[in-house]
Amino acid sequence: MTQPVDPKTQQKAGMIALYHKTHFSEKKVWVSHEAENNYERMVELQNQPTLEGSNPLTKEEIFDEVLGVRPGYKRGLGHGKAPPSHKRVVGYEHPDVDQLRARAKEAVSQLEELRGWKEAAQERQATHQAQIQQQQRQLDYLMEKLGGPPSMWYDL
Repeated sequence: MTQPVDPKTQQKAGMIALYHKTHFSEKKVWVSHEAENNYERMVELQNQPTLEGSNPLTKEEIFDEVLGVRPGYKRGLGHGKAPPSHKRVVGYEHPDVDQLRARAKEAVSQLEELRGWKEAAQERQATHQAQIQQQQRQLDYLMEKLGGPPSMWYDL
């Protein structure tokens, strides 16, 4: 099941807002007394202050607490595969996570080593290029002193 959509606006709506829109009629009357009580309980839980250091309940958790949970069914919304809760997704760790983290750390280490080698190679290349230019100037000077045109012997 994807995020609920407001039937009128086709915009994404929170679970509690969608419950209100689907259980409160245009005549400003709740479809049932139970629906009104459920909505009021959701709003009460949503507005309830949280203890210091604890996380407030999500709208989905409030919705599930008030209406109850059945596998493959969201009360008030119908059948469908419900998405995993935020807490379940955040706390989930695949069995291979530690191994993958170690491999990623090794890959980062190898990348840093390669970057160091690349930098050293670039420095050597710049040094060699400077030496070649210096030798070129010396060769041109010697050729000029011998009376030949510069770069005559090495343009072959």
